[in-house]
Amino acid sequence: MTVTSTHGSHQASNAVDGDADTRWVSQVGTPQSIEVDLQGIYSVSSITINTFSVANGFYVEYWDENNWITLVTEINNKSLIASRILFFTMKIS
Repeated sequence: MTVTSTHGSHQASNAVDGDADTRWVSQVGTPQSIEVDLQGIYSVSSITINTFSVANGFYVEYWDENNWITLVTEINNKSLIASRILFFTMKIS
């Protein structure tokens, strides 16, 4: 897993530890990113994104062995919705 930055004790590994009480936090500023390598091909049907402030925008992408493919685009977000569950049907490697 790689991230563009971390803040305090909120390390990258917290993003995928399954514990709702921990989280990855980036430094303030844009753009920030997290890349998770699943180390194989899996059928993924949803991703949950929890935010603790306004997430102005984000993309969910996957690598198809040649290109990054965008599954979800959210831009100009002003909502304080803390949790988004993104559903899709795709085999992701």
